[in-house]
Amino acid sequence: MFKSLEIKPIHFISVILVLILLLMHQCNRTAKIKAINGGLEKKVERVEANVIASQDSVKYYKNKNNFLVSEITAYEFTANELKNEANDLYTKYEDALGDIKKLKRVNQLLSAEISIKEVDTVYAFIESDSVLYFNDSTDYGDGNWRKWNSKISLFEKDNKLTGALNSFSYEQGIKLYSSVEEIDGIKKISIATKYPGLTFNNIEGISLIEDEINKAKEENKSRVRLGLGLGYGVTFTTGNLVYHGPQVGVFLTYTPKLFNFKRDK
Repeated sequence: MFKSLEIKPIHFISVILVLILLLMHQCNRTAKIKAINGGLEKKVERVEANVIASQDSVKYYKNKNNFLVSEITAYEFTANELKNEANDLYTKYEDALGDIKKLKRVNQLLSAEISIKEVDTVYAFIESDSVLYFNDSTDYGDGNWRKWNSKISLFEKDNKLTGALNSFSYEQGIKLYSSVEEIDGIKKISIATKYPGLTFNNIEGISLIEDEINKAKEENKSRVRLGLGLGYGVTFTTGNLVYHGPQVGVFLTYTPKLFNFKRDK
């Protein structure tokens, strides 16, 4: 009435392998949930940092090497956030830099507004009592300099000495150093120079990043998969018989993280 079942070692091995794969799947699922929660926390921190950036202003100081440093908090946006939630910023940079709609190759946007105020004494060279020549050059060091050349003609008009500017040439060389540094989860932009009288009235930096939640999902994709296969193969059966032909099967597979390759979108 009852038919006995023959349990072979291969059956035990199959059951153990399936249990191991199911356990790995559950562990991977748990790790993915933790990673997504971590990504969400980072996103909240980034939004709070952007609020700080919107309220920040440029701070100035001189470092130990006599560089004038200007510093401000930077923004962090994903490409979609920049286009959809900060469209005024996006439009400004697109007008200046051209078509940046895809933003695939852009990871940093930076703008700065500067003013220069110099007060100096320049001596003139007089020629023939009627022409004044101004020729001055100053080297501020570290690639910063200025040159000033001008010519003024003097003549008498209505019994008064009058001058007319014949030519004027002014050149400057300004060298800047810039860095983006993360301090306590907040990115800071610093720009340094040795050019005197140079003031950064406004600095604006935007780091373009990948969405934290999407990144967590991508990095923690399930490595255990159930699939259906169709192919042609060879099967060894009982009695040392060999069967070959079309085959259909259900497969439970595990791919180590080492072999999960990210494709460019």
